[in-house]
Amino acid sequence: LGEIIKKMSNIITRIKNFLSDKENIYLLVIFCLSLLIHFCVSLIGWNNPLLDQHGFRQTQTAITTFYTVMEGFRLDYITPVLGAPWSIPFEFPLYQWIVAIFVIIFKTPIDQTGRFVSLTFFYLSLLPLGLILKIYFKKISYVLIVLSFVLLNPIYLFWSRAYMIESLALFLGLLFVWLVIIALRTNKWLFIILAIIVGSLSALVKITTFFALGFSAGCVLLFYFYKDHGLNYIKYKVIGKYIIYVVLLFVIPVSTGFMWTKFADSQKSLNPLAKNFITSENLSGWNFGTLDQKLDIKTWIRVVEHSVLPETTFKSDKLSYSLIILLLLSITLFLFSKWRQKLELVSVLVLFLVGPLVFTNLYFVHSYYYFANNFFISIIFGILVISVCKRENLYIKYLGIVLIFPLLLVFNFFQYKDGYYYSSQITNNYPLIKIASVISEITSSEDTIIVYGYDWDSSLPYYSKRKAIMNRGDMLIENAIIQESIENSGNIGALIMTNRSNEEFINQQISKLGFKSEPYYSDGHTYIYVPR
Repeated sequence: LGEIIKKMSNIITRIKNFLSDKENIYLLVIFCLSLLIHFCVSLIGWNNPLLDQHGFRQTQTAITTFYTVMEGFRLDYITPVLGAPWSIPFEFPLYQWIVAIFVIIFKTPIDQTGRFVSLTFFYLSLLPLGLILKIYFKKISYVLIVLSFVLLNPIYLFWSRAYMIESLALFLGLLFVWLVIIALRTNKWLFIILAIIVGSLSALVKITTFFALGFSAGCVLLFYFYKDHGLNYIKYKVIGKYIIYVVLLFVIPVSTGFMWTKFADSQKSLNPLAKNFITSENLSGWNFGTLDQKLDIKTWIRVVEHSVLPETTFKSDKLSYSLIILLLLSITLFLFSKWRQKLELVSVLVLFLVGPLVFTNLYFVHSYYYFANNFFISIIFGILVISVCKRENLYIKYLGIVLIFPLLLVFNFFQYKDGYYYSSQITNNYPLIKIASVISEITSSEDTIIVYGYDWDSSLPYYSKRKAIMNRGDMLIENAIIQESIENSGNIGALIMTNRSNEEFINQQISKLGFKSEPYYSDGHTYIYVPR
């Protein structure tokens, strides 16, 4: 009890000392305002469908949660969009299970519960990130500067409330990095074991996020190795210790991730429509991209557009005013920074680029992949402001804190407000919802639907609450693979098609299924056919 009282007393003393400085109070107010803005932005479109951005991925996660609630928790969880057998697992379903538990206990809607869980894990991510930054910057005021930029980063303004695993993956990845740092500083087994557990969970939930942040943890390991070993002579005892660290902290989590991938592939291989399509071997080129893509300047322009200026760069083929001011302020601060800060900026930029360099195509196609590493961009902005804060000239120092820092935050925010993130967040008119409601009305919960023209997008199956055979390649009904899938999937309750330009093809498929020739429902784009 005496130790607890002593520690509490020390914490209170630190808080008093921190608040005794007006500059610290000012930065704390900025941080709280940034947090409030982030929270308010997250509530925009809270009750809208999960179709605002990359709806295929959001609903793929949501449909897994839905059937977890309906049919129970299982490792070979189902994502019923490619016919029976319905299990085509990707990530370890920790996020889906957490959401399902909340839904079961509190009887809350799946969509909003998933958004709540995502948002919660994003805010929890600020804790390990703040602790890591505190170790490096020493001053809490500097940490608040960086975290303010993270909160108003367009990527985190939008994607932190999406129905996706990104927030949980980021939280686990940052917690893993912090635990690695503490384990190396203290050499205590408690932190080593915790790092192994959290690292393994991180690799299971999202291996690409673990890799991006695991690289940072590896750099920390090299730093401590150099600190212990130096370059003078070989210390076998130190080398042996760090080999053990590598095995425990990195090899075990990576091996855990690979074992899950092996299991997931074995499940996908049981599905006739999935086995030659979405196993890890089939997706290798899609994940990593090609050498030509990595060397193409357009790829890196796309990386800049996704990360710094998410899809808001061009307005009538001209740069937005907010972008121009953002760049001018950043260049000005860079020129004011000292060589140490310039080295820090380059180092952080390298850490940011690790993800796009390795998983090039994923980062090229999907903006949400930047959730794993875009806080490095916020750290870069933070370092630029901190470099001005460290200037001895008070005029320059207060110019940076009072004027440039808030302006950078404002223009970061406007990269979100002026772009498609905000516009898509306030949109609520989705024709797909009407199509899904019609399918729900005319089919039973036991029926399977066949869908042409939606690739393998989970949106229609999720909102119609029906298992589906997504005929992504427009294969004929008599195709052996489709036939096998139909035979395994139960009664076919409806056929959904887009684009009626090929009438002969449509009539053939309707005839083979024994469906009525005229659509039961149409909105001019999507047509629903039913059995005779």
